[in-house]
Amino acid sequence: MQKGKGTAAIILAAGFSSRMGDFKPLLPFGSETAIDRVIRAFHEAHIQEIAVVAGYRAQQIAQAVRRWGVKTVYNPRYQEGMYSSIQTGVASLGADVEAFFLLPADYPLVTSATLENMLDACPADRDKIVYPVFDGKRGHPPLISVCYADEIQHGPAPQGLQGLLRKYESCAVEVAVEDEGVLLDMDTPADYKHLLHHCCESCHGMQRANFTIT
Repeated sequence: MQKGKGTAAIILAAGFSSRMGDFKPLLPFGSETAIDRVIRAFHEAHIQEIAVVAGYRAQQIAQAVRRWGVKTVYNPRYQEGMYSSIQTGVASLGADVEAFFLLPADYPLVTSATLENMLDACPADRDKIVYPVFDGKRGHPPLISVCYADEIQHGPAPQGLQGLLRKYESCAVEVAVEDEGVLLDMDTPADYKHLLHHCCESCHGMQRANFTIT
């Protein structure tokens, strides 16, 4: 697959962030927000089609990402959980998409180099599911062939996306990356502080964002 060609990105930003106590996609990381960093990584990896799935506080998300020129897709069923947002994002994909990255907005440290490495390693087989692996552990985002789109949208999924992906484990491709960010999400204030510390270290002195949870 030519790097970036036929590849889309779905960014999940529809949830309540209830365990955090503040809205995760808009939490600050230096001069940017979490969702800014995610979008920037996909832009730098030359992904042309980027869809942000919004639900809770959708208007704020749409306003925050407008400057990036990405597509915002509203999930009216966001209260049903993340899988409904995955379905909404997959339904929005263009007809020329062959594969798509799927990344929650609370993984803001994934680098464009990781995304590019995954694209470079993506096999020609259209049924493959590519995972980044750091220190022997699979992380986010998976790169999923569009051949699974119909089943994601319409098939039974009692165990959500993870159950569906386990069904096709024989199609998995693992790509070793030097990017701990593929494992680092933020569900709680402690997670956020940890990611800020990790971000500041990796950026060699980037100004630490103010930590405010309301």
